[in-house]
Amino acid sequence: MAILTMKKKLSAIAIALLTVPMMAHAVWFQGQGSATIKDGEVDQARHEAVQNALLGLMYKGGASIRSVQVVKSGVLASDKLTVRTNGEIHDMQVMREKRTDDTITVTVRADIFPMKTCNKDNYAKTMMIGPITIRSRQQAQMGGIYQLGKTLSQQLFQQLQLSNRRIDARQLMTTPIASLSDYNDQNSMLEVARSLSAQNDVQYVMFGTIDDLSNYTTSSTSQLTGVTDTTHHRSFRITIYVVDGIKGDIVFSKSYSTNQEWDFSLTMKVSPDSDMFWSSKYGKAVQYVMKQAVQDVQVSLYCKQTLANVVGIDNNQLIINLGQRDGVQEGDAFHLMRTRYLLSHDGAQSSPIFNQTQSPQFKVVSVQTHRSVLQADHYSDMANIQLRDILIASSQNKLRANLDD
Repeated sequence: MAILTMKKKLSAIAIALLTVPMMAHAVWFQGQGSATIKDGEVDQARHEAVQNALLGLMYKGGASIRSVQVVKSGVLASDKLTVRTNGEIHDMQVMREKRTDDTITVTVRADIFPMKTCNKDNYAKTMMIGPITIRSRQQAQMGGIYQLGKTLSQQLFQQLQLSNRRIDARQLMTTPIASLSDYNDQNSMLEVARSLSAQNDVQYVMFGTIDDLSNYTTSSTSQLTGVTDTTHHRSFRITIYVVDGIKGDIVFSKSYSTNQEWDFSLTMKVSPDSDMFWSSKYGKAVQYVMKQAVQDVQVSLYCKQTLANVVGIDNNQLIINLGQRDGVQEGDAFHLMRTRYLLSHDGAQSSPIFNQTQSPQFKVVSVQTHRSVLQADHYSDMANIQLRDILIASSQNKLRANLDD
């Protein structure tokens, strides 16, 4: 009996010892998030503000928010808030809430247990928002929403510019690209992305296609009056692509879909730029889908390596296309990436192959908004460097990134 008791005690101690290091990795973080109150829907705005706050905390702790109970003053305010990221939130509380005019701001405190870590750098991902096209213009005939793709591109660009410090949205293009009429042709997409990346000083290019705007009706008959009520519904399905124009890779591709009641008459024309459209049930459903897409893109790029382009050469100094807006600081160091290309059997150029073995190092001596000046350690390090050459952050910058977070 004594031996059995001792075994139980040892088992308990073993379990406790196994539990301690796991618990030690959970860290409390605090951050803020804001959202606009539309049409008096405070609960929806609060939900979005909490989501935005959690996304910010994800950048600090690498969390995967799957199912979170939002507690305010000990009262359950929102259940099963879902955001896909890279770790797990064990507990979270809304500490403060403030309303100013039509904006709600919340301060949240979350207990984050990282499930996945990555060797990330501290720099924003430079991006261009390309055109979102409608595959079937005939489907856009109801309501005359032919400009919906253009409006969505503009909204994505503005949202990323105003509220995201991890993505530096620099350029917007809403005009359809003739050579990219078929988004299933990956070679064409990669070729266009490489060209746009070089022209606009960005690493990533986002495209999109609205694949379905079809409509259908549902009918219900009242058992009391015998009157049949017909409701018009409309589908919305969009595919978002993000291409690394430097590496020549499609890093994100996902389709999103929803359907909702079409609030307008079948003959009424509705501008996708109007408040009338976005305050409708269908407009709100589209808006929610697009916010989910933006969150997924943010998460997918979180662990990606930021690449800098050489855009200028002056004596023993380099000018790169990353600056203060992207998180570069004086004293940061970059390494030159040796790049080579292979030719395929049909003579086409492959995606670049990078090699940083024994590559020279350059330090940042001056920083502007979207540019930084780098000094070579030795004048000989400048040999054979050309415009559009690639540099990456050194390990000491990545260490600073982890400390800053």
